[in-house]
Amino acid sequence: MEGRQLAVVSFFEVLCLAMLGPRLFRAVLGPLLYLYFLVPFGEFLTPRLQDITAWFIAIGVGFLGFPAYIDGYIIEIPEGVFYVAEACAGLRFLIASIAFGALYAILMYRSPVRRAAFVAVSIAVPIVANGIRALGIVWLGHVMGSAEAAAADHLVYGWLFFSFVILLLTFLGLPFREDTLPEAAAGPPMIPTPNLARRGLIAGLATAALAAMGPLAVAGFNAPPSIAAGVLRPIDLGPACVASGPASPIPGAEDTALSQRVVCGGLPLTVRVDVFSRRATAAPINTARRRLTRAPDADDITETPLADEAGASAHGWRLVRSNKPAFVAATALWIDGERTLPGMALRLKLARTSLTGLSQNPVLVTLTPAVDWAGVDVNRRKDIENRLSRIAGTAQTVDAQTRAIGGAAR
Repeated sequence: MEGRQLAVVSFFEVLCLAMLGPRLFRAVLGPLLYLYFLVPFGEFLTPRLQDITAWFIAIGVGFLGFPAYIDGYIIEIPEGVFYVAEACAGLRFLIASIAFGALYAILMYRSPVRRAAFVAVSIAVPIVANGIRALGIVWLGHVMGSAEAAAADHLVYGWLFFSFVILLLTFLGLPFREDTLPEAAAGPPMIPTPNLARRGLIAGLATAALAAMGPLAVAGFNAPPSIAAGVLRPIDLGPACVASGPASPIPGAEDTALSQRVVCGGLPLTVRVDVFSRRATAAPINTARRRLTRAPDADDITETPLADEAGASAHGWRLVRSNKPAFVAATALWIDGERTLPGMALRLKLARTSLTGLSQNPVLVTLTPAVDWAGVDVNRRKDIENRLSRIAGTAQTVDAQTRAIGGAAR
C-alpha cells in the first residue's frame, strides 16, 4: 500500500511536469515535492529506531552510574521494568520533524546546501532527542523509586520535550536564514508559444493513459493461486500435537486457507495455513499476518523471535504479543520454501518477484492458542509463550510440509 500511495503522488508529479513544462514545474518544485508527506511512510524504520533507543539507554545508564539489566528492548532497574515499545521508537516525531524541517528549509533558505543541511539536522535531532527522552524516563523512575510512577505520564513528558526540541530547532536555524534575499532569476522571460494549451492537454491525457495500464497489469498479476485438490492440508506439528477435529476451509478463502484445532501438550491451538500467489507483493501477506496475530483492539504490540528448547533462535518463527488485551500468537512465513523474516529485504524481493514470479507459493503458518484471554494472567501467558517456543523449536518437519504445499500450488 505504501508503494501504491507513493506511485499515486509520483503520478501527480509527472502529470504536473507534462502539463506545465519543466520551467514552471521547477518554479513550484518545493510545494509539489512536499506532497510526498501525504503518504504514511516509514513504518519499516520502527525496529531500527527501537534498537537506537535501547542502545541510547544502555549508554546513558552506564554514564549516569545506576544499575540496570538490559535484554533487548527490556530495561530492568531495581525500581521496576521498562520496555521500549513500538510507540516509544519515536517514528511519529521523526516524520513530523522531517516534514517541519523541509517546510522550514523551503521558506527560510535559498541555498540548496543550507536546505539540505537543515533537513539533515531535522532527521538527526529527533532520533537523539527520543533517546534522551527514553533515558530521562528511566532515570526518573530510578530517582522516584518507582518505574510505574515515572512511566505514568510519559506521553505528556514526550509532548513537552518534543515541543521544546522543535522550538530549539527553529531558533538554531534562524541565524542562517536567507528568506530576505531575492529569489534567483529562473531565466529569460517566457514567450507565449502557439498551441501550448493543446500540447499540455495532450501530454496530460497521454500520461493518464500510460498510468492506467498499471492497474490492468496488476489485475493479472494478482490472480489468486490455483491449488489442486488435496494439496492444501493441515500442518503436522509433531507427535506431541494431536488433532482435535477435522480441518476446515476459511469462508471466502476456501482454496487458499485452512484451519484446524490441535492440542499440543495440553495447550489447545488453532493452526492456520494460508497460501498466496507466486506474484504476491508484501501487502497482502503482511495484511494477513497482522490480522491473524493481533487482537482486534490490541494495544502495546511487541514481536520477538522464538527460541527452541536449547535456547537457539527458531529462525523465522516470531512471537507476537499484546498486553491490552492479553494475546499471544506465533507465526512463520515461507518464501520459495525457506523461512523468511518480515522487513525491507522481503518487501524488495516480493516487489521484484511480483513481476517475475517465485518458484514456490508463499505459505504463512499461524499458531494461535485457543484460550479465554480474559482469564489469562501474566504467569499463564508466560507459560503459553514457553510452550509455543517448544512447539516451534521441535516441529522439524514443518519446512518439508510447507514446501510440498508451496511447490504444488500455482
